[in-house]
Amino acid sequence: MSKRKILFLVSAMLVGALVIANLALAQDPGMPHMEREKGRPMGLPDLTTEQLTKLQRIELEHQKAILPLRAQLQTKQLELYTLIIEDTDWEKINAKIEEIGKIHTDLQKKQVSQRVAIRKLLTDEQKIHFDAREIRCGGSSDIKGCRGHK
Repeated sequence: MSKRKILFLVSAMLVGALVIANLALAQDPGMPHMEREKGRPMGLPDLTTEQLTKLQRIELEHQKAILPLRAQLQTKQLELYTLIIEDTDWEKINAKIEEIGKIHTDLQKKQVSQRVAIRKLLTDEQKIHFDAREIRCGGSSDIKGCRGHK
């Protein structure tokens, strides 16, 4: 099989996988942060209606802010895979890795900003629960809960 056919097949598979993943995420009904932990939204005790409304607004704004970054990240990762397959120029590959790293940094900044905004809404007792979740999740917590940790 020629190098071009292999490149086309790998690219098509990656694009297909990304499309399927995005469709699966798009079908998640409701606000993801509303998942209940021990019967309480976000696992936090005694959330008021006002707090819940503000949390939903923060989550929506966060999702709007990170959606373009996630799309850029997927595009850059596909570009990296393409470079690896068709061009072994290490300067180009390393430059693409740097671009991906910058997007990861931007995403993390937005996630931390969201956590700070959420903490500002919480009472002292709620902050204890929120912070404990961060510790329990090994720093990989998001609004939905632990990613891959329970």
